Amino acid sequence: SEKAERLNRLIKIQQDIFFKYLESFEGKTVRALVEETKPNGYSARMANTLVVHFKSENKDLMDNFVNLKITGKKGTVLTAELLNKL
Repeated sequence: SEKAERLNRLIKIQQDIFFKYLESFEGKTVRALVEETKPNGYSARMANTLVVHFKSENKDLMDNFVNLKITGKKGTVLTAELLNKL
């Protein structure tokens, strides 16, 4: 139906805007709170609520702030490398 087509176009536009927003962080250094361990590292959340995944062998990062350099995105999640624990 026309209503469904309009909705799908709107969703596509919103996804494009969001992905461009995520890409705008690439290469930037951000501060994030480490919230969860992952099989190969951690998941952290930035002040703007975006989720960032990064790898680290450090076992002492949970519930701490870290500086991360954004390296890209995977779906709706940013990827980063750990710079230092704050």
